[in-house]
Amino acid sequence: MHEGTVADIHHQSMGVAVVTSSFNTLVGHWTLNTCMRIWIMGDSWGDEWGSGSMQGAKPSESLSHTLATEFDCAVINLCRGGIGNGMALDILKRAISKGETAPTHVIQFWTEPLRDWGKYYDVPDKPSWTVTDAVDHIAHVQQQQTKSFREDHGQPHWAIIGGQAPITHDHGRIIGASFSIEDWRAQLLECELDYYASHLLGSYGSLDMYPRNRNTYKTKRKLLDRVNEIMDMQIRSKAFPDNAHPGWPQFQPLIKNLIAWIRRTNQV
Repeated sequence: MHEGTVADIHHQSMGVAVVTSSFNTLVGHWTLNTCMRIWIMGDSWGDEWGSGSMQGAKPSESLSHTLATEFDCAVINLCRGGIGNGMALDILKRAISKGETAPTHVIQFWTEPLRDWGKYYDVPDKPSWTVTDAVDHIAHVQQQQTKSFREDHGQPHWAIIGGQAPITHDHGRIIGASFSIEDWRAQLLECELDYYASHLLGSYGSLDMYPRNRNTYKTKRKLLDRVNEIMDMQIRSKAFPDNAHPGWPQFQPLIKNLIAWIRRTNQV
C-alpha cells in the first residue's frame, strides 16, 4: 500500500482494515481484481475485529475475508464501534482524501442518527418538536449527504442495512441503494419492532436533551418501556450472543445475499 492512504488512517485508530483474499496474500499472486473495490462502513454491527459483531467467526471467515476471497479484490472495512452515520461518512471521505481510489461498492450498516447530535448536526429549536422529530430530521440530513456522496464519487453501488437502527421503506430509494434491509434486528428477532424505540437503544439519554415541555413524562416512559422490551428480546435471543450484535451464524445468510447483489451489479 502506498504512503498516505488508508494505512495512515489505520495508524490513527480509525478502525480500518484492508483485506485481500488469502490466496493472494499468502503466495503473492498478483491477479487482484483492481476494477472492484468494496468498502464497508458503519458502526460496531460491521466492525469485525473490535466491537462484538460476528462472534464465532474465524479470522478467515469474516465478512471482509469472505467477500475478498469470493471476488478476488481488496475489501476495506471502515467500521468503528459507537460512531454515528455522519462520522461513518466522514471516515469514508477522509479515506478518499488520503489517496484511496473511490469504491465501486459500499456496504453501509445504518446506525442511530442521534449519535451525531451536537457533533455533526444540530436540531432546529422548534417548541413543538420531540425527540422523534429530531430522529427524523437528522436521518433526513444524513440521507441527503449519502446521496450527495454517491453523486460526487461516481455513483458506487450501494447496499444499506438497517442494523443498530432501522431505515424507512423509502430510504434505499432516496440514496440510490440497489440493496437494502429495513430492519435486520427485527428480522433476526422475527417480530415487528417500534421504529423510534429502535433508534434509542444506545441513545436513550437523548430523551433528556429536550426541555420537559417537549417530552412529557408519559411519552418518555412509553419510549423507554419499548427500548427495554427490545433489549430484553435481544438478551433472550440466540441471534445476539453478546446481547447487542448478531453472531456469525446470523451473518452467513446476509453475506450470501450481498454476494448475489454484487454479482448482479457486475452484470449491469
